[in-house]
Amino acid sequence: MLQAERLLLQEALRDPLNQRFILLSDSCIPLYNFRYIYDYVMFCQKSFVDSFKDAHDVRYNHKMAPAIWKEKWRKGSQWFVLIRKHAVAVVKDSTVFPVFQRYCKRIALPEFAASANNNWNSNCIPDEHYLQTLLAMRNLEKEIEPRGVTYSQWKSAHQHTMDRRGWHPITFDAAKTTLEAIKGIQGINEIHFVAASRRERCGIDGKALPCYLFARKFTRGAGARLLEQAPEYEKRVLPY
Repeated sequence: MLQAERLLLQEALRDPLNQRFILLSDSCIPLYNFRYIYDYVMFCQKSFVDSFKDAHDVRYNHKMAPAIWKEKWRKGSQWFVLIRKHAVAVVKDSTVFPVFQRYCKRIALPEFAASANNNWNSNCIPDEHYLQTLLAMRNLEKEIEPRGVTYSQWKSAHQHTMDRRGWHPITFDAAKTTLEAIKGIQGINEIHFVAASRRERCGIDGKALPCYLFARKFTRGAGARLLEQAPEYEKRVLPY
């Protein structure tokens, strides 16, 4: 996954006019129209990268030092919006990435791993740590908004669904995809970072703004339903 992201950024950087680099999944939908999203990310001169120190982290491997120090180890969502400077830093990285290749690997989990034992806790998920840790190691954290702009709905801890790949957010199918649900996500203006024990209102340079520009995970059926409701969707949900 990391190598794929680096190749995507490398290709996007070939165009000198590209100033923002957004990674989304194929199950994402936009919460606003293109103009609003463009203005939002261009207005902010920082990258949007969900990044925090996890006080309960067990994934860091001390063999990563000195290329990666424990105090610089970060965690967060893999979906990002990068300014050009940070995209270049990812593509040119020849120090942190090789260490991740060697010491941070996703393990195929057996069924019911969580209930059988706790070894799954040390399963290192590279795309939840690499970008955040790289920016910390490069002392670039003051140049990011430490939050993502892609919404995911997670079940409570005791309701988490786990498969061989690990935890996954709730999937929105056609039945769950309503204009009211979309408006509810749009109305979120504060984020509670549970692992980091912090709560923040969303905004840029003191200007209050919605937290999210995109949302996931939506099925194809859900996307089709939104397309069918496109006129009403634009009228009731999109800002202009």
